[in-house]
Amino acid sequence: MKDLKKDLKSAIIQKYETVEKWANVNEVLPSRFYNFLKGSYNPTVKTLESWLSSVDLELSAKKKKN
Repeated sequence: MKDLKKDLKSAIIQKYETVEKWANVNEVLPSRFYNFLKGSYNPTVKTLESWLSSVDLELSAKKKKN
């Protein structure tokens, strides 16, 4: 999850320059996003998919290696 948060924030900065600009365009409370980064907010899968989609990323799952 740590990599996901880092990758999402990097993609946001790359595409929108600031989290605040991204938040305004995508109608997200910046505080909610920063709480997600800190681990004090867990968005629904639908919300997370929306955030990822806004920067051309997607969730995927794969079988766990034993």
